[in-house]
Amino acid sequence: MKKLALILSLAGFSAFAAENLIKNGDFEKPELESWSHGQTLSDGSKAFTVIEKDGSKVLRCTGDEKSPKNNFITLTQYINPPLKADTAYTIEAKITPKVNYRSGKTFRICIRQANAKNQTLKYFPQMVARLTDKETKTHRFRFTPEKDAAKFYIYVWCSNIASSDEILVDDIKLYPVENE
Repeated sequence: MKKLALILSLAGFSAFAAENLIKNGDFEKPELESWSHGQTLSDGSKAFTVIEKDGSKVLRCTGDEKSPKNNFITLTQYINPPLKADTAYTIEAKITPKVNYRSGKTFRICIRQANAKNQTLKYFPQMVARLTDKETKTHRFRFTPEKDAAKFYIYVWCSNIASSDEILVDDIKLYPVENE
């Protein structure tokens, strides 16, 4: 395999894609390994769970209209190593919304950029999924981090999602853009 990679590299081909900086972004490892979340729904279940779909695991997000925190249900991960301010990055994810009555409901994936004291500089980019979509779509967004940012967190963020709704997410990736 190493010889093949070397041959392809010498021929000008990249044998391997850039490394994904998101750990367990395919959700194949047990129970949200590498992710942090604390929201429990009013019935005691979790807002984010991993389920089986078409032979692989995906993240399932649902809400709780009875909860006062339903507007900010998050799943987060600290990104280490930190992103570089002089490098462009692409963030992407496959998203399947299964949402009834969409007014006021949002789903986004964003990067929280913070300074060395962990004070938020901005939540950017904000990749917002169209909840009117009926099929799985790959969403992509390219960005360059703030020059003063020292810490980075990815947020999977649901807002005002009902308990009867679900949003399925898979293959969250964050990688540097090469050759720019």
